[in-house]
Amino acid sequence: MPYQNFTEYPLWKEASLLTDSIFDFSRGIEDFPLRNRMTAAAVEIPFRLGEAAQSDSDETMKELLWKVEDPVNELRAVLTEAKEHGFAPGSDYELMQERCRDLFQKVHEEASSSIPLVQEEPVAPAEEPEPVQEPILGPAEEKIVVPVEEEKLEEKPPAPPKQPKPVKHDPIDDDDDELDENTLI
Repeated sequence: MPYQNFTEYPLWKEASLLTDSIFDFSRGIEDFPLRNRMTAAAVEIPFRLGEAAQSDSDETMKELLWKVEDPVNELRAVLTEAKEHGFAPGSDYELMQERCRDLFQKVHEEASSSIPLVQEEPVAPAEEPEPVQEPILGPAEEKIVVPVEEEKLEEKPPAPPKQPKPVKHDPIDDDDDELDENTLI
C-alpha cells in the first residue's frame, strides 16, 4: 500500500482543497438540485483518490485513478451549467474550471506513468513441492507403491543414567556404629 493514510496522498490533499472551494462557491446557488449535483461530484473526487491511495498494487491504483475522470467531468459540466444560469461569476467559474483541469491532468499523468506507484513487498520464493509416491507397475499390472524417503531426524544420544544422591553423614548418630539385624539399609 503506498500510503498508510490516504490523507498523505498529495492528489487527495489537492482534491480536498478543491472540494472545500466548491462548497464555498456553491453556497450562493439557490438552484438546490444544481448545487447538490455540484457538491456530490466534488466529494466524489477525493473519495476515489483516497481509494486509489490505499490500493494493494500498482495496477489497481492506476485503474482507480482512471475512475477519477468521471466525477471531474461531472463537476466541470455542472460548473458550466451554473455559469449559464447566471450563478457563477466569470472569474470564479474560470478559477474552478482551471483547478479541475489541473487536478485531472496530474491524475492522468500519474495513472499513465510507467513508474511504479506502489512499492511491492518482496515475494518469498515458492517452496519446493513434497515428493510424491509414484506407482510402479509390476507383473500382472499390479500397482506397487514405492515409499519416498522421509527426512531422518537427528538422533540424540541417550541421557546418562541418574546417579544416586550422596547421603550426608549425621554426626549425632555416630554412637551406633554397628548395625543390628533389624536395621534396613
